[in-house]
Amino acid sequence: MEISFHPILPQDVVQLRDIGLKTFAQSYKHINTKANFDWYIERAFSVEKLFSELQYENSFFYFIRAKNTIIGYIKLNIEETQTENHCKDCLEIERIYLDAKYKRKGIGQKMIQFAKDKAKEHSKAKIWLGVWEKNPSAILFYKSQGFVDSGTHIFEFGDENQIDIIFELKI
Repeated sequence: MEISFHPILPQDVVQLRDIGLKTFAQSYKHINTKANFDWYIERAFSVEKLFSELQYENSFFYFIRAKNTIIGYIKLNIEETQTENHCKDCLEIERIYLDAKYKRKGIGQKMIQFAKDKAKEHSKAKIWLGVWEKNPSAILFYKSQGFVDSGTHIFEFGDENQIDIIFELKI
């Protein structure tokens, strides 16, 4: 499937919120409590929060499009915008989401390649990301792309501290 990547600008914030809410709900709404899900949505996907994040100099958001349809997005962080001070020589994939009906069509691999290309552009030697330990399909996908487990961190999700596995990929 032919896809393209497009930088997300501040004026695109409502479209970003919409695809963010849709894809996050597809992935996690059914396996979390409503209260915790709603708590996270309020904090991570408000127009104000996303607009603020779009202003960060070292965070980069891109829509993934198939023809003229937004089918997902990716958020990449370097330097101080990484969610953890993981490493100076790294690029973080903070968010990587795809509409469920476009999964298993090779688009995920293209998204990872895009992140690799951006890491090289910024002279980074590694990519890292956190994956919820209760997301076996994502874990398998990242392992199939060459990522290796390098530890864990806590992901606050309402009244629950979820465990994310940290995966790294040397490029």
